[in-house]
Amino acid sequence: MSNLTQDDALVTAPSDYVTADPGPPACPLRLPPVKEVLSNYTLLTRIFSNIIPLDDRDADQATIAEERKRLLAIARVSTAFRDPALDRLWKCLGSLVPLILLIGCVRLVDGVYTISDIHIHGDQLQPSFFKYAERVRTLEISERMAIVSNDAPIDPNIYFLLSQHLGGTPLLPRLESIVLSSPTISSSTTLPLLMLLPCSSLSAVEVQGPILETAWCHRVFLPALASRASSSLKHLALKHDKEGFSGKGLWDRNILENFRELQTLSLYSPKSHSSNVMPGGLFNRLTHLRNLTLYLRSLHTAFGTSKPLNLSSLQHLSLLEEVSNPWQGSRASEFLVPSVARSLVSLTITFYQAGEWSTLGGLNKGLRACKTLKRLTLQSRHQGTWISGTKLLDFLAGFRIDDLVVNVEGLEAADNFFDRLLVLPSKWTGHTPDLASLTRIAPKAQKLQRLGIPIQSDLNPPVLKHVSSLISSESGPLGSQRSDLLHLELCDIRDPEKPSHISPHQYQIIAQYIDKLFPRLVSINLHPNSKCKDFWLSIEQLRLMYKEMRLKLSSCLARGTSH
Repeated sequence: MSNLTQDDALVTAPSDYVTADPGPPACPLRLPPVKEVLSNYTLLTRIFSNIIPLDDRDADQATIAEERKRLLAIARVSTAFRDPALDRLWKCLGSLVPLILLIGCVRLVDGVYTISDIHIHGDQLQPSFFKYAERVRTLEISERMAIVSNDAPIDPNIYFLLSQHLGGTPLLPRLESIVLSSPTISSSTTLPLLMLLPCSSLSAVEVQGPILETAWCHRVFLPALASRASSSLKHLALKHDKEGFSGKGLWDRNILENFRELQTLSLYSPKSHSSNVMPGGLFNRLTHLRNLTLYLRSLHTAFGTSKPLNLSSLQHLSLLEEVSNPWQGSRASEFLVPSVARSLVSLTITFYQAGEWSTLGGLNKGLRACKTLKRLTLQSRHQGTWISGTKLLDFLAGFRIDDLVVNVEGLEAADNFFDRLLVLPSKWTGHTPDLASLTRIAPKAQKLQRLGIPIQSDLNPPVLKHVSSLISSESGPLGSQRSDLLHLELCDIRDPEKPSHISPHQYQIIAQYIDKLFPRLVSINLHPNSKCKDFWLSIEQLRLMYKEMRLKLSSCLARGTSH
């Protein structure tokens, strides 16, 4: 029997984990009578999740360490807080060390966690061990989760003896995801896979960085997933940013073909120019695939297979587009064939170089077969990428979508772009819409409900004349056409330091003008980079006032007519 006390265990274990029963709670804080809240585990867990978002993948080490200390302090406040806080604290582990230290006979000897007995007895695995093991949902071996600098290695004999005691049941019975992204290899290659798998709850695995280049990943980890977790695994992501990464060990062994139940697959290696690529027939075996991300420079040679691609269940697709030779055509279009595109709901194309995006036309052939596409995103990872407005309109003419997001630096000849929903950055070449341009929205997209655009709000004489004439028009600026626009997001690029000479009366004219153009408008929101925010705040307040007056007048007239 171990003589390691709970206090010793807490000192020996990483201090940012609760590795033993925290003991009697401290005197409860004086709280108002909120018994319903204190007895609601789900609500408390949600509150702690919002206050301390440990799931934030962008959080750094210092933030995570501080959040864990706060959760530990919360767990000690009261009995009601203990389980929700500890469940939240143990939801994501960066190491198995905190759990192993709950075994009574574990000792730190010469920098290695080992056992002082050749057997692990039942009394050394107290109920707290299994309770804490059930709390773990994510095992993330990563730099951001390496918040304990003194994590010593674990003697493999501990895993061997522990597996005998568990009798084939998984060590973490409610594990949902594994993330391997540690810059060092050793911490991941010691994972006790035979104790973690199979696990019926494991549904997501992400591997990124140098681990993808190791024989352990190709010959041990991924084959173990394929043989022991393929039935439960639904999401798989393999990511590497290294120049020249070939994925040789992945494609040669055809490992991915064994994950027949995958619903989401992400393959990300945008810096590699290697010609050693995956076999095209891989995707024909993934019959349940619904989400696919392919950021591969070698995409154009990856699918040279005699058997046509068939992804009838695919709904969401994200592709990398790069053109090293203008005569080579669109690489993404070689994958986006009709048998792939026919069931798509959303498509994202990422352009990976500067210059004109001239290959949009090559995508039309596959997209014409798609009658379900609702959202299209065109974005660039490089500054200096621009799209011809004419070519974009020609591209859009082949199909109908509900959402179009264009995120590039340049968009030329874009004064005729109100026939689709557009979300554009604040800086782009060509024509910038002014206040008078808002008149074009309803005739070209009467049923459009949400629009985000940059705008130049200068009220120069031609614009003022145009706006004033529409306000004074008895029949309304659009005749019988009325816009259904509900939400308008603007990014004003007017220089607020430049004298604009907008009088209070002209503020009223602009507000009435927008209310007349968009009678159903709910809100005007400003992009975070927008200028002239005070100007638009005043316009919005006036617009809401005129809208309320108009609706009241309409209601009074309707009542008078009914009588």
